[in-house]
Amino acid sequence: MIVVENSAPIREVLTASYGALGLEWDPATAGAANDLLPQLDVPTVEGAVVAAYAEYAELVDGDFQSLLPVTSTSTAL
Repeated sequence: MIVVENSAPIREVLTASYGALGLEWDPATAGAANDLLPQLDVPTVEGAVVAAYAEYAELVDGDFQSLLPVTSTSTAL
């Protein structure tokens, strides 16, 4: 997972989760990429990740809707 923007929510969830488990955790160890480089945004990071993967394999756009289960919209009478 890559957190690009808005790191506060992930820190809140992790702080609560580690606390509930009774584990020590330093919230400074979690953040977003743009905490360090404020100009970064999701499209920029997405483009960089896709470009990196493209160096190793052929990428093909897919229809992720086809991965959802088919549900019936008809109603029995």
